Amino acid sequence: MKISRSNIRCFTMIAIIVGLITGCSDGSNSSGNTAGLNVEESSPPAVGAENPSVNIEACTISQLQLASPTLQTEVPSGAQANLCDFNVMAWESFLYLVEPVSEGSNERRFEVTEAYPSYLGTDADSCAPQSNNELLALGTSATVGTTGPSPEAGTNVEIYSVGPEGSSEGDIVLYNVRFSRNLCGNNGSGATLPDNLVEIKTAWRYITPSTNESDYYTIDVTLNTGDQLKLGLIAFHLAQTTPLHPEMIWTTWEHVANTPDCVPSESSPARPAEGWTMMTNSCADCIGSDNPSNCTAQCTNSENIYINKGRSDNSGSPPFLADSTNVCRVFPEGTQDGDNQSDQNRANIRALNEQIIGEDGYLAKLDVTDPQAVWRNYQMVGGIWFNNEGTLDPAEQRGSIQLANTVMETTFQGTFTPGAGGSTSSVGGLNCFSCHQSSNYPALQAGNLSHIARHVNGPN
Repeated sequence: MKISRSNIRCFTMIAIIVGLITGCSDGSNSSGNTAGLNVEESSPPAVGAENPSVNIEACTISQLQLASPTLQTEVPSGAQANLCDFNVMAWESFLYLVEPVSEGSNERRFEVTEAYPSYLGTDADSCAPQSNNELLALGTSATVGTTGPSPEAGTNVEIYSVGPEGSSEGDIVLYNVRFSRNLCGNNGSGATLPDNLVEIKTAWRYITPSTNESDYYTIDVTLNTGDQLKLGLIAFHLAQTTPLHPEMIWTTWEHVANTPDCVPSESSPARPAEGWTMMTNSCADCIGSDNPSNCTAQCTNSENIYINKGRSDNSGSPPFLADSTNVCRVFPEGTQDGDNQSDQNRANIRALNEQIIGEDGYLAKLDVTDPQAVWRNYQMVGGIWFNNEGTLDPAEQRGSIQLANTVMETTFQGTFTPGAGGSTSSVGGLNCFSCHQSSNYPALQAGNLSHIARHVNGPN
């Protein structure tokens, strides 16, 4: 039966299982092209520079890397790689993972459980065959030590999308974690992560009758209750190890309709025709106004939850429907002024997004029937890694130093106060490595950088 918005009240557990129905060193690039080859014959102008006195280098990606992507195993240019090389590598790996597994297939590479099984939690063997109609583990916001995916929107909180036509009855955001099978057999805490490990986290929203379904990559799922619903992908988080980067290179994408920038600027995206997925129109109007100093009334929901906060629930059975939570992006491109190469990093991300999903971008020009065309609606937010092999010194972090996915790390975005003139981070660099860390790395501690490595084979 089709799921009813009026009769769903709660999940029976934090992590539920549903059936998924889906109709270095030499600097070489495995696709045969290197970063720096443009989609067109001539290089586009560099975009995104905030400081005109800073010399911004162009960042481009080749047509072949977009049309025939491969899963990258090392950063182009190896130890001499620049910021652009990392972003190009990430885009190519992403486009490979979201391709159909074969011509005419409705299944994408990252969904193949034989290659990328779902993480089922600490009490299950996630490496065992997952063959029951392809299991998909969907979680709400599981806490550390419980079954299901690791914390996402915030520790033990949930976030809810804006309801149909801007109503306050929103749907819970769900999460899935997958990993490449070379993680199986990992020997627990302190283990060295395998080269070319892939970990993937995804976030999903409920597709309502008023949602433009064609704008989303969607799946049909059947709950353990027998109810059916359609979900749309709203975020994709990719972590990859390489021989030169055992700490993992972290990159994240979001649906372009997810959230507005907390502090609007000339480069901020326009509000989608249907409104933002994670912010009500009244809240967006307020923070984007000429006088945003007090948006409490417009941006606080009926449960007294303000911007970039989640709904706390300790019952293990959060409601499927609840009042919408308002979310905005504190640091566009995961970058603030003063970060290492901040202007160049912003310019790289904006330039690649323009080349790939912009109005004249590669994906935008694909016919709507092309299975890759839907990814024109997903933007790279940023990526982060360490400059030197064998160190986790925060001073060696490169890329988007303030990187956060607004629907996966909602409450870990730094500090934002409407009308305060900007956004700040009280800890200097609030990003993936704030949680994924090991104080003794690299003394056989790389495994601690993954929250799931010690658990994929079941209880230790």
